Amino acid sequence: MVGASMESRTHGSAHHVAALGGLRGVARPRSVEIPGLTPLRGLAALLVVVFHLMEFACPEWWARPGLAFIRHGYLAVDLFFVLSGFVITHVYAREFATAFDARRYRTFLMARLARIYPLHVFILGLWVALEFVRPRPFQDPARSVTAIGTNLLLIQDWHVSSILTWNEAAWSISAEWAVYLAFPVIVLLTQLRVVAARAAAVLSIFALLCALVHFAPWTPNRLGDIDIAADFGVVRCALEFGLGVLAYGLYADGAFLRFFDKDLTIVVVAGCVVAGMHWRIHDLVTVAAFVLLVLCAAQNQGAATRILDTRVLRFLGDISYSVYMVHMFFREVARMALKRLIGRPLWEVTGPAERVAVLSGWVAIILAASALTWRLIEVPMRERLKPARPALRP
Repeated sequence: MVGASMESRTHGSAHHVAALGGLRGVARPRSVEIPGLTPLRGLAALLVVVFHLMEFACPEWWARPGLAFIRHGYLAVDLFFVLSGFVITHVYAREFATAFDARRYRTFLMARLARIYPLHVFILGLWVALEFVRPRPFQDPARSVTAIGTNLLLIQDWHVSSILTWNEAAWSISAEWAVYLAFPVIVLLTQLRVVAARAAAVLSIFALLCALVHFAPWTPNRLGDIDIAADFGVVRCALEFGLGVLAYGLYADGAFLRFFDKDLTIVVVAGCVVAGMHWRIHDLVTVAAFVLLVLCAAQNQGAATRILDTRVLRFLGDISYSVYMVHMFFREVARMALKRLIGRPLWEVTGPAERVAVLSGWVAIILAASALTWRLIEVPMRERLKPARPALRP
């Protein structure tokens, strides 16, 4: 989720970056922003919010054909993982491309912790405080005292529990932390220069994803459904992060530049993403389309990028980590408040228009709260805790 946020920003041409050569070639500017990716992350975060709010407030709407795209909004997390692999590689790959350096590894992990941990702990604290409002605090296994420890250690998704605990959205942060620990190994995928080797790596990843989806014991009746979070979500994350790393290898080499930089290409690929989620052809087909979408958004410098890189969408991308992390807390507050006030589910006491109004209000509150946590927690704590990066040897 959070990997797609640049450590620092300077304006530059993505085409110019791609033309600089492969990771083992001319030194690449490590902090050149790829403008099309930040808004993409923001839109994905917003889709996750709407998906979870509708799941809670309007479950009877899931059967409506017109809402099939939102019903499969869990796939936005897969886009996060691909984006994370792509951008983390863009920023850090050269530091591990030739040899392992323990000092750079420690600096990398500290920088990633500075990015994800302060807000994670803050939101976890809100959940723990909310627990004291309940009649029997800490009795639910999903909100146990033990689970506080696994969440603080960021290991809650490391096969230590079969259920999501506390801030359910944080499962993906735990999964990404595991991937960060393995990044010096995963980044070696960028060293695959032969087309056959890259193709074999991609096919291997999709074969493992297919096995995860179709043959895992928890999905016998949901063929094609990759909505795997608790327990083995870390595998889902690692494999899709790897796809992002491989995609960045193509981007760094300038491969297929004339194809991916066209406005028509990104429109067609985005249409495939929407169609795949709406008609649910197969979740892995949509994941493949996400890889192409990231490549298109990274390469494009035309009208598509100008549309994506508007001020509103850029800000949405900036606060997307906060949006993702706070929305489940506000959903729970709303659920508890409604239970106490009316004692019945929202869909039983409101009509469609009222529900749309309530959902819109919740989204607005979540966005406002996210802007505050981004400004007051994310940015200052990241700058305070982020270590200086060692200079690369020429």
